[in-house]
Amino acid sequence: MSEDKQRYYVSVSGRSVIADATATSYEFIVEATDAERDQLIELMNESADAEEDGFVDNIMFVTNESNESINNPYKQSLSHVYQYIYGIGTPETKQFLQKEIVHVRNS
Repeated sequence: MSEDKQRYYVSVSGRSVIADATATSYEFIVEATDAERDQLIELMNESADAEEDGFVDNIMFVTNESNESINNPYKQSLSHVYQYIYGIGTPETKQFLQKEIVHVRNS
């Protein structure tokens, strides 16, 4: 694994992390090692799984839980995605996240 950081273009809604800015639309720019990129992809996959689980529970009524408690795992996993993006994001990405999406404490 290379410890050199590369610029990646991230779409949370599209669940993609790519090196080519012209390949698809993106919301954020990060600078990450291969391991950091892989971790971000893993977090996004976990978020997708949590979203799907909540959707199935809501649609199929397989639980007596409230919508809020059903959606909490998805909200938490999505929060982890944004926090991770903040940690490896460019200064512009961090500024955007601080202002528009989440209030993340500087570490």
